[in-house]
Amino acid sequence: METDILIKCNWSTMRDLEIFLEKCEGWHSEDIKVEVPPRIRGVDPQLLVAIVSMTGVGLGALISGVLAVARQSTTKKVVIQGKNGAKLEIPANTSPHKVDYWIAKLKEIDVQSIEI
Repeated sequence: METDILIKCNWSTMRDLEIFLEKCEGWHSEDIKVEVPPRIRGVDPQLLVAIVSMTGVGLGALISGVLAVARQSTTKKVVIQGKNGAKLEIPANTSPHKVDYWIAKLKEIDVQSIEI
């Protein structure tokens, strides 16, 4: 099963974010891919769409990549919004050993968007 997750990053271009994420360790193209949506009137140009396999591998790669991006910036946390309205805030300095914990939480809320 795949899902689309919107990623918003106010401090980087979406193309740079896409390149950075694709270089992250553990990134597997068959489990996850990101794309900059075409410019459409009324659509926020700061959005990137991640098409993610909802397996632990795809979601884990996305979360690890997003946390790596957050650590490179002045961002203190990553905010994740679920389709059911639930919101999770993951500290940017979360250790890689805690990623599995967050993956389980993210599956519970059915992730809709991520803000870095």
